[in-house]
Amino acid sequence: PSDIMILVSSRGRIPLIISTLEAHGIPAMADKQGILMQRPVIQPLMALLWACCSPGEKSAALALGRSVIMGMDDESLILHLGNSEVDQLKALIEVAPTKKVANLIERIHHLASNGDVLGALRCAIDHSDLLYSYPREGDRQDVENWLAIYQQVSKMVGGDAALILTRLRRLAELDNDGPKSRS
Repeated sequence: PSDIMILVSSRGRIPLIISTLEAHGIPAMADKQGILMQRPVIQPLMALLWACCSPGEKSAALALGRSVIMGMDDESLILHLGNSEVDQLKALIEVAPTKKVANLIERIHHLASNGDVLGALRCAIDHSDLLYSYPREGDRQDVENWLAIYQQVSKMVGGDAALILTRLRRLAELDNDGPKSRS
């Protein structure tokens, strides 16, 4: 059979069951895996969105640099960003750990500078190590669900990335009342 469902009496054991199945090479996912905005795979996307909306903000650049999208350490980031020009996102291009990451951030910067923040997010999803670091099917589904919410909010606020970021942060603050991670 291609699909098998396991019913459990308590959701508390689901992470252990999933990790055990995956350790044996069996792909597994749960229908509900917690709060979407708090999922680890979503945090780098939120950092990237913040950096695209606030390219001059050093904290946003630090969050993006630390994420799996760039994979940098604090010492390198603080040393280089402390002396950089106003556009922190552009400064990240100069301090990227590899040429591949530098090219990625340069492309993201270009897209975001031209108002295509959704394109910048998709570029990171498709070309960064995000889905290598979070390879489970549930993680991929979380990314798709987050993008769907991003697009819904975008329609409501007229496509303004800063307003989208604000709304997504408000959703994250809802904790258990916010969007759930669903496969």
